[in-house]
Amino acid sequence: MSKTSGKVVRLGGGGGFAGDRVDAAVELVERGNIQYLCWDSLSENELSLVTMRKLSDPSFPGYDTMLERRMKEILPPAISRKIKIISNMGSTNPIAAAEYVSEKLKELGHELKVAAIVGDNVRDYLLKTDFVTVEGGKLIREFGECLVAAHAYAPSTGIEHALCEGADIVLTGRVGDSALFLGALRHEFKWSDTDWDKLATGTMIGHQLECAAQLSGGYFADPPYKVVEHGHKLGFPIAEVHANGEVYFTKTQESAGLVSVDTCKEQALYEVHDPANYQHAEVTADLTAIDFRQVSKDRVQMFGVRGKPAPSTLKVALGVREGFFSTTTIWFGGPGARARAEWARETLYARFDRLGFKPDALGIFLMGIDGMYGNAPGVPKNTDPWEVGVRVAARSHNKEELETMMLETAGRMTTNGPAAPSCEHGSWSLREVVAYYHTFIPRDAVQLKVTFMEN
Repeated sequence: MSKTSGKVVRLGGGGGFAGDRVDAAVELVERGNIQYLCWDSLSENELSLVTMRKLSDPSFPGYDTMLERRMKEILPPAISRKIKIISNMGSTNPIAAAEYVSEKLKELGHELKVAAIVGDNVRDYLLKTDFVTVEGGKLIREFGECLVAAHAYAPSTGIEHALCEGADIVLTGRVGDSALFLGALRHEFKWSDTDWDKLATGTMIGHQLECAAQLSGGYFADPPYKVVEHGHKLGFPIAEVHANGEVYFTKTQESAGLVSVDTCKEQALYEVHDPANYQHAEVTADLTAIDFRQVSKDRVQMFGVRGKPAPSTLKVALGVREGFFSTTTIWFGGPGARARAEWARETLYARFDRLGFKPDALGIFLMGIDGMYGNAPGVPKNTDPWEVGVRVAARSHNKEELETMMLETAGRMTTNGPAAPSCEHGSWSLREVVAYYHTFIPRDAVQLKVTFMEN
């Protein structure tokens, strides 16, 4: 660590998805010596699921379903250590989320400044325009009422503004994942809107932390080649950012897992399509010269990130109702399990055809044979395991047809199929499909608004 680095800001990655572990985030607060806890909780799928639940249950507030539990455990230790919290747990209703947190703070005897950022919901805008989806060029306004969600990946400017106005807790809807972290760094270091290298570095800091444990050993283990000890208590990562531009990734000493050059490199490439032009709302990051150096145990330095001007558009995630989906699996065990499973698959395809079923999509896979790789080249085809599952997965706009297909599999195969199946009558689940599409809109179509809760 440089002795002349000046100001140092430490940020913790509090979670990588809506249902992520809470105890690791608590550990960051209690032992991480951080100033900011940033929580990425809002995937594209989560936005659509929250929207659908809100449509079916008017009493549902529309914010992250884990918000209340997380705040119950995080607020007391965060308050005592003066740690600021930034998260997209506001989901489809940041105002309601901020109101809940504000009331919770009052119950704890504190009146911290809570801000909500809105403006990412662009559904009404898209239904009045002629934008099309990237997937298939579909005219978005023709989705009509089936378009249940349309949220732009908003920049970090709203977060930065809220922090400049004294916010202790900032709750957003759909912002860029990295923006949760970049907003704090822009506030702390006063980076300009055109300092592309610093903005790109801040964006990559957020990118490294946004998936939480993926930087500290999660999604990494591949024993015996890549070993991660004590996966039941992985620690979440920390970024240590210095005013002179030095950046380090680490974790708490007490936690398990590891922060290494390899974990950092894997995360750096995660969901990156073009390393030379990794586009975000604030900047286009150039990762062609990025590198990492192991400074000490569980401490890695990142350097070499460069930046280019921001794109002229913002990405928008869309959720569209497209029928129903269901799946079920029956199992065969012992000698001849594969042959019986193959017979069951052939029978089911023929049975569905005999009944005149025409689902929008149908796949019948043999788990343990072709359930993951299908007919991919190089995969051994001559295995004869003693346990084989027949998995039926189907999507259809005809709900009754879908239910009958599942009954044919998990119920009627017990007496009409091959010997000794392990079936569970009624063991399938059926849910409405919210398909994902995306598009791009002009930056000025998104107008962010910061609202502070009254103490």
